[in-house]
Amino acid sequence: GGLVTHPLVAGMLFTPVAPQSLSSRAVVLPAQSVIELEVRSSSVTITNRECMRLLQCGDRVRVEPSPNPVPTIARSSVHNDWLRDMQEKLLWNRPLGSGRRGP
Repeated sequence: GGLVTHPLVAGMLFTPVAPQSLSSRAVVLPAQSVIELEVRSSSVTITNRECMRLLQCGDRVRVEPSPNPVPTIARSSVHNDWLRDMQEKLLWNRPLGSGRRGP
C-alpha cells in the first residue's frame, strides 16, 4: 500500500513497488517535481500496464508531472467529511474486532 492522501493535496506520490529494504518508503513530493532514476542493474519496467521495456545498467528514467493530472472522486465533501469517511472505511481508532461485517 501507499500513502493515504487528501484529495486536495497537490503533489506527486512516489511509492517503491517492490522495495528490497525496510528503509524504502513512499514519499510525497511537490507537484512540479522531476525525478531522475539511474538503473543499477538490468531490469524490466512496466508503466501504466501498457509499455514494457528492458532497462540496462546506466539507463536513466525521468518521471515528471503530467499536464493532465488524474482526477479523484470524493464520496462526500472533501472539505468537511473526508477524514470522517476515512475513519469509517478504514476502521481507524477502533478496537480490534469492533469493525463492521460485510460489504
